[in-house]
Amino acid sequence: MTGIPLSALGSVLTEGRIDDAPLTFAGQNVYSRARFQKCVAALSALVAAQPGRDWLIAEDDAWYVAVSLFALLHAGKRPMLPANHQEGHLAALTRTADGVITADLLARAEERKAPPLKPFDPAQAELVLHTSGSSGAPEAFMKPFHCLEAEVHTLHGTFAGSAPRHVLATVPAHHIYGLLFRILWPLAAGWTFERGMLRYPEELPHALAAHEKAHLVSSPAFLKRAVEVLDWDAARALKGIFSSGGPLAPDVAAVYNTRLPHPLYEVYGSTETGGIGYRAVKDAANPPRWTPLSGVALSLGRENRLAVTSPHIPEGMFQTEDVAELFEDGAFMLKGRADRIVKIEEKRVSLTEIEKRFTALSEVKEARCIPLAGSTRLSLGVAAVLSEEGWEKLRAEGKPAFTRGLREYLSGHLPPASLPRKWRFVSVLPENAQGKVTEEALAGLFSGAAGRRMAPHLLEESRTEKEAQLRLTLDLSLSWFEGHFDIAPVLPGLAQLAWAVEEGRRLFGEERPVCRLEVVKFFDVVKPGTELTLRLTHEPEKNRLLFHYESASGEHSKGRILFGEAA
Repeated sequence: MTGIPLSALGSVLTEGRIDDAPLTFAGQNVYSRARFQKCVAALSALVAAQPGRDWLIAEDDAWYVAVSLFALLHAGKRPMLPANHQEGHLAALTRTADGVITADLLARAEERKAPPLKPFDPAQAELVLHTSGSSGAPEAFMKPFHCLEAEVHTLHGTFAGSAPRHVLATVPAHHIYGLLFRILWPLAAGWTFERGMLRYPEELPHALAAHEKAHLVSSPAFLKRAVEVLDWDAARALKGIFSSGGPLAPDVAAVYNTRLPHPLYEVYGSTETGGIGYRAVKDAANPPRWTPLSGVALSLGRENRLAVTSPHIPEGMFQTEDVAELFEDGAFMLKGRADRIVKIEEKRVSLTEIEKRFTALSEVKEARCIPLAGSTRLSLGVAAVLSEEGWEKLRAEGKPAFTRGLREYLSGHLPPASLPRKWRFVSVLPENAQGKVTEEALAGLFSGAAGRRMAPHLLEESRTEKEAQLRLTLDLSLSWFEGHFDIAPVLPGLAQLAWAVEEGRRLFGEERPVCRLEVVKFFDVVKPGTELTLRLTHEPEKNRLLFHYESASGEHSKGRILFGEAA
């Protein structure tokens, strides 16, 4: 157990003296605990006077989420946290909520005089969380606050050590993982946390230079991308890394645990169960068993599905869809999802087994298989991320011959009903903010609209007032690759120009028509599987947009796009 005491979250702002010790950092700006208490008290008084119980927190800034959450709890309201911040999802939740916390409301509350706060009772308080939607649409889930507080105590006793920490994060604060690790745990432990998220691995050295004792709360998606570009010398200053929200490949986890002095812990759990277990992988070929968190009891239900009994669960017990193996020492191994068994032509087909067969091939790095409803029968579709060898083979053989070879390989291991009928070869599987590959996004790859998709996948985006940088991935489902060149699929220059114009309009509000192009140069072809960086510079005073495409292999194109009659 740790030597750092924990404060009770229900009274963390009402008992003892709240001083000007830092709580949150945003670059050079420091937000103190005293300011946090004042903002919570002012907003709490504002919403307490309003009718209705359920209030949606529509901001994703960690400071705003923390202030809004505690203000609503102290006001006797029930906070609602969304699954994501997509416009349609927020609009649907807004229609069911009694009120909405926005940045404008927070700013208005901060101008008010703050009345004294009274403690809230964690045993009576609750909030509405949403599942990530990895196996369907996001679902609302009622979480009593005492379950979250119990989990904070579990995390602290398991991982805290004895030193105060600063929390850096690459995951949002509105999901249960980010809420616990970014906000509730630091508040109870007297630690500090970063207001914003790290979006690029290149930002980590600067963040660590400002905070000596920091750990990173991250996701499999970020950690996987960071392996090739991370400044490992700087990363050695991290006091630890957490990964959750989805499975982390053992070979990726092993890289961190062999290169860094402090461990990367994977934490397994869900919105419904809270944390269940943890592990640290050092040998990718022999990943260790999972260790249950303190207070968590496990058993096996029908078809070896893992049943969890825990103080983190409202009803005390939850039956998961994860197939597991239990051992005498209490450890466990995960064997896949029971709900990933489908029936096709009256035969049980394991989607997980098909994926494992694919990833055993040198041509395939990742694969996800999903059932697709047809007019008369269910069929299977596979979305696969190819290796360099795979992309080269696909380009050389063409898609029909390449997929025929994959089906022939599978037919040696699986019955005919298990053989996929539709294929999508992509540079990256579609992931949400928690790093999970959602079924909705996968199904979108196989829809009619996806089959004629004109735009690339946007991986990351950063911008200032006049400059932007976008990281794009191109896969074979882009209609630009269809039949433009007879010899091999190559991205036409017209596509690069069209994307530059579209992104310039979206990012900088440029509405004038294109007048002409200047000094446009094409240096190297762009093939399926390429990851492009598009740099844009908007010069409104000169009526122009500068674009520059490049990848790991070098430059691809650049030029100037001029707008309007004045051009």
